[in-house]
Amino acid sequence: MKTSSYYLAAMVLMVTLFASCQKDEPAISSIDAEIDDYTVSFSAVVTDANSYLWDFGDGNTSTEASPVHEYEMSGSYTVTLTVSGDGGEVSSTKVVEILPSFTELLTGGPEATAGKTWQFSRGYTEGVNGGGVIDNNMWVMLPTMENVLELIGLGEEYENEFTFYHDGTYEIGENNGTALTAGIYGMTSTTIVSQGNEHNELGLVSSLYTPPASATWTLHNEDLIVNAITNPISDEVPPGISERTISGKRWVSLSEEAYFGILDFPATRKFIVKEVTEEKMEVALLVCAYWADWQNSGNVPTYLYHLSFVPKP
Repeated sequence: MKTSSYYLAAMVLMVTLFASCQKDEPAISSIDAEIDDYTVSFSAVVTDANSYLWDFGDGNTSTEASPVHEYEMSGSYTVTLTVSGDGGEVSSTKVVEILPSFTELLTGGPEATAGKTWQFSRGYTEGVNGGGVIDNNMWVMLPTMENVLELIGLGEEYENEFTFYHDGTYEIGENNGTALTAGIYGMTSTTIVSQGNEHNELGLVSSLYTPPASATWTLHNEDLIVNAITNPISDEVPPGISERTISGKRWVSLSEEAYFGILDFPATRKFIVKEVTEEKMEVALLVCAYWADWQNSGNVPTYLYHLSFVPKP
């Protein structure tokens, strides 16, 4: 009887010692990701762990408990968290979606070493493409049509290329040394090589142009303030000129001698981006076109030309 009691006590002691030596396996209850543009703040609810290894799905890792990581490009990334403790190791994953920024959509992002090249769209969308006065409403009041440059005898200008790079550099690839040009600028610079055909009533011409050896672009989010012709359809000499403010729109300024879309006076060396996606960019270009006093006031912005651009195939 005493022997049986001895063995029973020994077995209880061994079970107790074994249980006390066994360690709980670590556990990951949840992974949270707070996304701000390309920057993501990660955190997790974890128990029984003393080390962390985050794999952010883009080739980068961290051993911090709650790391902050900045992605270079948009995309879908599978993030893996592996935690270790005395009781072993366990992993869990979470997918994060990084949306493309304005700069990535415009330039293709840092991985696009050749930049992103845009060309005139040959299409037409009613209420989106055409002309209008310079004001914050940005209404399109003067319609245009599909393949309009071809119809007015300037179709070769569809081949012009405008390339934006992520680092802020900019290149213009003109077609045979010419550029689509505002008529008054073409006249005053005496560079016109073609006025199109008899259907050309848009005030646009083709003129000689040599791109600068180097150019840059700069993104702006502040208000765009422009001194513009007050009444574009009047024949007043000199015309009224007033300050116009465009609010709530991104706009891009270009360095000296560069242009986008339509070559014109320096006052137009900037353009408004109304919308940009991977497949299309809708812009509003400042154009000088006050013919009633073109010799003295021709360099003052008169209209907004609302145009569409598409990536080069």
